[in-house]
Amino acid sequence: MTYLVSSFFLLICFSSYSTEILRVDHKTLMRKSSVSKEQEDSQKISLQFQENNLLKMEEKSLMNLSARKTFSWRGYSWPYLFGAASFRFLHPKFSSPSSSYSSNRNKFFKLTTEELINSGKIKDLSPAEKYDVLLGDKELTLSRAQWKLADTEVRGGSIPYWVGLCHGWSAASGSVSMPSKSVRAKSSWKDGLWVEFTPTDLSVLATLLWSHGQYLVDIIGDRCEGRKVKGPCGEDLEVADFHMALTNIIGLKKKFLVMDYSRNYVVNNMPILKYQYQYLDLKNKSKPVRAKLSDALSLKKQLARRSWRRGRHSKVKYVVGIKTIIYAHQEKVPGTVLTSNFMEKNFIYDLELDSNFKIIGGRWHTSNIPDFVWYPSPGETATSLNDRRIKGLYRADEAPSSEFTQYASGFTTENGIKVKGSSEFGQPLKPLIDQLLKLSR
Repeated sequence: MTYLVSSFFLLICFSSYSTEILRVDHKTLMRKSSVSKEQEDSQKISLQFQENNLLKMEEKSLMNLSARKTFSWRGYSWPYLFGAASFRFLHPKFSSPSSSYSSNRNKFFKLTTEELINSGKIKDLSPAEKYDVLLGDKELTLSRAQWKLADTEVRGGSIPYWVGLCHGWSAASGSVSMPSKSVRAKSSWKDGLWVEFTPTDLSVLATLLWSHGQYLVDIIGDRCEGRKVKGPCGEDLEVADFHMALTNIIGLKKKFLVMDYSRNYVVNNMPILKYQYQYLDLKNKSKPVRAKLSDALSLKKQLARRSWRRGRHSKVKYVVGIKTIIYAHQEKVPGTVLTSNFMEKNFIYDLELDSNFKIIGGRWHTSNIPDFVWYPSPGETATSLNDRRIKGLYRADEAPSSEFTQYASGFTTENGIKVKGSSEFGQPLKPLIDQLLKLSR
């Protein structure tokens, strides 16, 4: 359950050594129609995989590996249907929201933030409200931005449940250590007021920064825009690229990878924790499992089914079946208990090899084909548009200075120039969030 990081992904041109990917600002390509062919071509780069030899992958023990242990924490998609980071999940009257977007929106604004503070229920505020209260932002800029962003997603009076912040959770959970304890911070809202941020509150604010902040992503594959899985949705992500992304990015580099596992217009991003694969012998129609590559290799003419033999590249020497299992965190709705900690996704495909066992292509054997995989580009981190303007340091035991409040909510200079705040775009200030996260560990 997620929202889209970028919906305009290229179809991959695969070679035995590298593949073309799209490197883009994760939030600038929200609609496929907004990008011209010239812009698409200018943002393509070549990704060189370190290892593309299937036999060497076996020798390097790349068949069963996880990303670095510090990566990935269980999160939630924070649906726009509920107000995203303005969802008051701790308040008894809001913890079971309606399936009606307008009802949820009206209910939020009917019970004001000021009323909750005055009645001693500051702990029941949403994560976005707590952030606004911390900064003394009486306009509730970040909280209102959640609903404004949600308004843009309304179709026919409703918003699909899957539209939310799961792309931000996926990126944040692989880039930021999970907060483990609550943090009390002095507020600028009024004298003597302190705000307590729970680990969930802080993980949501980190999710927001990675949902709406500024950073580049590398995307392998293409989003299916249609509601059916035929035609252009047939093979959005090439088999060989999928396999080499797992073994090279997670296996060799120990970095996290995010996958959209829905094959249609719905986007369900999830951060991959671990993968494992086995060989399948395609000389037999039942595809029995084999422990070694040497025991599973088939010449093209030996493939058990005629459909498996047709249309192979002239340079293909061997074909081997692969069964891959992907493990990811189950999404956790606040206040619920999970029966299982992990989600498993199974994929069956074959890989085409040349005479040296290098991967040069392949085919999917099941219909549950992922649309695309992605990860933040090397050296990238999520930032807000005003981070670079902040000179001071934030301390939780002191009320935030006017500098933080102004660059979060926006202000007008003495010359009448309007400076937009980061909160207007749904972005918390990174220097403030980083310090709160540091105190929570």
